[in-house]
Amino acid sequence: MLSIIKMRRIWCVLVLTQYVTVAFDLGCDDGTYGQNCSEMCGNCLNNSVCDPVNGSCPSGCDKGFMGLRCIEIDYINLAIQHGCTSYSWNISMDLALLQQKFPNITESDVFLGGSSCKGVINGTLLEFEYDFTQCHTSKQKHDDFFVYNNRLVYAKFDEDNAMIIRQHIWEYEVECDLVTSGQSSSHIHHGVHHDHAITVQNNINLAFYSDANFADQIKGNPVEVHTGDNVYVKVFTTIADWSMKLRLHSCFTRQTSSGAATNYFLIKDGCEVDKYTHIMSQSTHETTFMFQDFEYSSDLEGLDVFCNATLCDTSDFTPRCMQSCNRLFQRPNVVG
Repeated sequence: MLSIIKMRRIWCVLVLTQYVTVAFDLGCDDGTYGQNCSEMCGNCLNNSVCDPVNGSCPSGCDKGFMGLRCIEIDYINLAIQHGCTSYSWNISMDLALLQQKFPNITESDVFLGGSSCKGVINGTLLEFEYDFTQCHTSKQKHDDFFVYNNRLVYAKFDEDNAMIIRQHIWEYEVECDLVTSGQSSSHIHHGVHHDHAITVQNNINLAFYSDANFADQIKGNPVEVHTGDNVYVKVFTTIADWSMKLRLHSCFTRQTSSGAATNYFLIKDGCEVDKYTHIMSQSTHETTFMFQDFEYSSDLEGLDVFCNATLCDTSDFTPRCMQSCNRLFQRPNVVG
């Protein structure tokens, strides 16, 4: 008997449903995000606005905050204030604030560069003031500046042997950039004395004296001298790093009341160009010279004196770092 089996095809249809999340501009006020703007965000870098959908800070967090939404306190960056002078570190660390995150931290656990460079307690602050020649500070020369680098380390020392470090819990990199070329200026006034400091930039200093032995300093800014007097000038740096040398390039005067600035050079490219100016001595961190005070016929208020100098590595013998007269680069004495 012939059996006929009827077959039918059964189609199985798989329906895939795709859900698409659409982000709408919620128009939240600064510092909030999410549904009905009910979530908090903020502390974004430079007071920028957080994302209204997820609360993130696209440009990063302000100092002292961390995380996607910049609401977590960054105790390390908040507690450490680092700065420097032209020759040393000036770093402070708020121990009381750090102990909120690291309860066991003490002043003996933190050092700068090496374990012998510990801080000094001043209230709740742990302060580090060390010369750049200490604590394994590194120095690199760039085009117009030196870069000094070091690190603060919170370490776990061996309980039985303080010479052994078992762990670095965190490290904080510090950097100081010292500009190698700069200008120092002072005003010489004829007959009037004001007692305030000489303007100094880039740690290049000017001091004025009335005698060739540089014993009688003329203090104040402006300094008081008389037209025709011999004025003795010391150009120097207080940097304690003897691997660096100061090289004086030029000193000039500038009229103070003229509509167009006019420079009259006393020293230019290391050379004496004014016949009443003489370089007296030169050393690693200091150059001295004298000039005869004068006045401009169009400006009786006195002279502004400017000096340009460069800080170089003592091993640098390129022309810009040699203290010598370089007449190849000389230009006219009066520059308007």
